[in-house]
Amino acid sequence: TLAEVATPAAFEHMIARCTEVADGLRACIARHQLPWCVTQVGARCEFQLGPTPPQNGTQAEALFDAELEHLIHLALLNRGVLITPFHNMLLCSPATSPGDVQRLLAAFDEVLGQFNRDCSVGFEMMASSTA
Repeated sequence: TLAEVATPAAFEHMIARCTEVADGLRACIARHQLPWCVTQVGARCEFQLGPTPPQNGTQAEALFDAELEHLIHLALLNRGVLITPFHNMLLCSPATSPGDVQRLLAAFDEVLGQFNRDCSVGFEMMASSTA
């Protein structure tokens, strides 16, 4: 039953793993000098394509870049990592392991590195447009 799996220990584990994900995403984003941010609430985190977290739906919509998000999702999928298909949300479960976190972060870092190599002009323009 749900009472058997929704335990304090399970939530502690999920939140710890999600904090590792959020911190790792922030480190990758900083390493690649992108004007993006990461938000975390409990065992849920999300990276947004803007320098500060949106405060409402209008701000969230303004950050939406369908083509870039599709590229990121496809590039991650090609590396064996699937994230929620409707935005950049990641959820950690009681089964999420440190290895799962490292696999995601390695793939994300590789994707951002590839984009920096292949699309550096576009990324430079994004960084300067938010400065």
